[in-house]
Amino acid sequence: MSKNRGFTLVELMVTITVLAIVVGVAAPSLAAFIQSNRVAGNANSMVSALNFARSEAVSRAESVRFCPVNESQDGCSGSDDWSAGWVAIVQSGSDAGEVLRVWSPLPDSLDMSLDTQAEVSEEFVDMLPLGNVETGSGNFRYRWTLKPDNCRTGRPYQRSIDLAPTGRSLVEREEC
Repeated sequence: MSKNRGFTLVELMVTITVLAIVVGVAAPSLAAFIQSNRVAGNANSMVSALNFARSEAVSRAESVRFCPVNESQDGCSGSDDWSAGWVAIVQSGSDAGEVLRVWSPLPDSLDMSLDTQAEVSEEFVDMLPLGNVETGSGNFRYRWTLKPDNCRTGRPYQRSIDLAPTGRSLVEREEC
């Protein structure tokens, strides 16, 4: 007598049902994980860009301006729209300066805003040759906030990037 090898229809249906339940439970968690990592990755890219501008200012012993990039990617845009990408430029007197590096724009699914004190510009950050930041004549604050455009209240997907007068930056996880 020969034995049939394989699965019965009942075994196959039970396996598919269990798999569907596991996927149904895991899929929302996976989507949240991807969304959180997308925000964290872009926040880390911003910190890396700030550190690059600071490092270049120190190594070149010249001021480096960090600002939103213009459409032709050869200078500052003159706006406070930081989601369009960033650029680091060596400040050489009144000249436009040498473009050191350009960073890509944020994905459309992310929102970025900048909160500053009144004494500093929302259009650029100047890193000085000693590694510190041009602070103006009073209070100082640069704080970028990055979050998904569909961030629901209470979800920990928002990241804030604080830039200290010393030029160091800190990323904090916050709720939307």
